[in-house]
Amino acid sequence: MPYVLVAAATCGLATLFFISSLSMQPAAYQMPRLLVALVFILAAAMLIDYAVHKRRKAAGQPLDELTVPLLVPFFQGAIISRIGIFLGAVVLYVVLLEPLGYFIVTPLFLLGTLLYLRACRLWVAAVIAAVAPVFVYFIFILLLDLPVPMGIME
Repeated sequence: MPYVLVAAATCGLATLFFISSLSMQPAAYQMPRLLVALVFILAAAMLIDYAVHKRRKAAGQPLDELTVPLLVPFFQGAIISRIGIFLGAVVLYVVLLEPLGYFIVTPLFLLGTLLYLRACRLWVAAVIAAVAPVFVYFIFILLLDLPVPMGIME
């Protein structure tokens, strides 16, 4: 059952990103849509892998490491509530991106998720949250001349 939930959550998140890409210019939406398609393909592969494993187990066939679902190591020791909270933060980030703007939401998202996931120390998370939007500004706005959602900063 966790496999179905992970596949559904990732497809839901990919759908949210696809919907967000509908308002982008052609040059900007190609990469997000490619990644959305890749997520759907990988989710389908995961479900097929799980179905094959379940059928072999029900038929009494011996299971070796090649027939064990690929996500077993992912779920061992995983705290599902932390994964759910992180996915909720990603959804909230996507929802707030348009009204508040990239340069407000992104640093808050980066700082919050890095601290929540205990990925690094506070000062490192603060530096990443400050530098990443500046890097995106130079690459996407100045160099590539692509728009980013400005929200209330327009």
